[in-house]
Amino acid sequence: MQHNEEYVLRVLEDVGLVTRHQIDSARSRLNGEPGVVDVLIDDAVVSEVDVSRTLAAQAQMDWIDISSMVIPPQVINQIRGED
Repeated sequence: MQHNEEYVLRVLEDVGLVTRHQIDSARSRLNGEPGVVDVLIDDAVVSEVDVSRTLAAQAQMDWIDISSMVIPPQVINQIRGED
């Protein structure tokens, strides 16, 4: 997991969303948080949307905000509990 987080932090720094100082500061204050990115999100340095949009762009993928999409009940009913 550490390797993935370092990649994400490098990408966020490369695009200018975070600075090395912010990363180092967050790293020094982990205090049980799962990772540095989570600390940066908790500190409102970046948002989850910032991170996901940036990673999508890095992978040359479209980013779609599905938070406001309404899923039809017939689709929801097709999902089994064991899926």
